[in-house]
Amino acid sequence: RFALMHIDDDTLNHRDDVKKTTELPLAHKWILSRTNQTIKDVRAAMKGYHFNEIASANYQFIWHEFCDWYLEWIKADLFSNDENLQKQAKAILLTVLETILKLIHPVTPFVTEEIWSVLPGERKPLMLTEFPEPLDSWDNKEAEEEARLLMGIVTGIRNIRSESEVHPSAKID
Repeated sequence: RFALMHIDDDTLNHRDDVKKTTELPLAHKWILSRTNQTIKDVRAAMKGYHFNEIASANYQFIWHEFCDWYLEWIKADLFSNDENLQKQAKAILLTVLETILKLIHPVTPFVTEEIWSVLPGERKPLMLTEFPEPLDSWDNKEAEEEARLLMGIVTGIRNIRSESEVHPSAKID
């Protein structure tokens, strides 16, 4: 629902931002790299008919990376006064969301088909689209390592605040 609130038909006009991966901020480089790895993991699991691995790879990516981290990181861009940051974030958000829907479609076809149908633009049914292929240009181990370090720092700070009983919204000096 959050993603659908921010993407519209105009988002489709800014897809070139996804192709300029070297110029993207860390959050976008990271999510595209993680999306690419998830594509590889799901495709490998499908070849071996390991449906539990398909579901697990999708779940881990969607919940722990896309929702927990990426959506939080791009909120500042989505609500920014900088139109370029907004358009870039929306284009990558839509691209990753479309990929997620394609990856999880074999597991939850009716749900994904319904979400697909409300995305912007003219669309054929999801079941008739091509399954995602990995893109070498999305691989970025350096961005993944930088993001992993940043996530570790944020998690550590959250743990310290929790142990010290400092409310998450409380400002500290």
